[in-house]
Amino acid sequence: MNSMSNNRLTEALTHLPPTTLGVIIVCASIHAIQNILGWNLQLFTMCPRLILFTHEYYRVFTAVFFHANLMHIGMNMLSTAAISSALEKQLGTLRLLFSIWWAILLTSAIYILIAYAAYVFFGYDSWMYQHAVGYSGIIFHLSVLESRLHPGPRSVFGIFSVPASVYPWVLLLVLQLIMPNLSFLGHLAGILTGTLEFYGVFDVLFVGDSFLVYLESFSMMRKLVALDTFVGTTQGNGLLRLRAESSLSASFLFHSVRKAVCVVSKFAKDILETILICICGRNCRIPDSSSFRFWKKRRTGNDIECGVIRPPEFYDGMLDDDEEEREPFASRIV
Repeated sequence: MNSMSNNRLTEALTHLPPTTLGVIIVCASIHAIQNILGWNLQLFTMCPRLILFTHEYYRVFTAVFFHANLMHIGMNMLSTAAISSALEKQLGTLRLLFSIWWAILLTSAIYILIAYAAYVFFGYDSWMYQHAVGYSGIIFHLSVLESRLHPGPRSVFGIFSVPASVYPWVLLLVLQLIMPNLSFLGHLAGILTGTLEFYGVFDVLFVGDSFLVYLESFSMMRKLVALDTFVGTTQGNGLLRLRAESSLSASFLFHSVRKAVCVVSKFAKDILETILICICGRNCRIPDSSSFRFWKKRRTGNDIECGVIRPPEFYDGMLDDDEEEREPFASRIV
């Protein structure tokens, strides 16, 4: 039975395109080395405060390829095999490789930007202290592109179906409800970068198809190109064709997102204000955003600089009476 299962696994892996197979091999190898050598996972996670203030920039890459446990890497690699391989067959091996490379950098950048903005503007610093790890932020990035290339209804765990265009968003919410320990911000960053890539916002970062075709002609690339599973680059890949056929543009996308955010914000404010009026009377109103904070800021004094990383004992006795002691860190898996 084990021999038959191993044969099926080997056969399945050999049919995967090179970029997808390479990602799976890298993640699996790193996970094996991590367990054999007993590496401390916290040294390789995504933690915005450690990246920004102690300059541990390597975490941008290590956080993507490290995983918390066997189930974590197993689920991520199964999703990678399905989504990434379908996308690679449509876009090409080298095109997907460049897309994943930029997805790692851009997803991490948006993750850190949102976490820092939440801290600066709202005083919410939990995301700055969280340790996130895993490849699924990139999977969400790729799932946005894959859903656009293959439109049609998608089943959410066999319970209900949704249009492909909103499938990543629905999956984000459903997964967060089922497993709150997942990194919401990591998955959200992947969806945002995937959407921006589809609408051409990042086109300036990508090399042209003609250059990829030129790379494929190099002698050092012959063994890779000769593989049966290698997908060559074609002029005008599927993503560009689909984008050209779409009536949406990047400017229209930004306008729609801004309008949606305004509508949702106003609706939420009206609901909260109605509840407050019912409880406290007509004179009760929600303050303007300039004078209202949703979360408390960490207490600061003349002897504490904003953004300076201090050991936990430095803050002993400095929290509000009604504020609970902060945990050393909040771990999240992506």
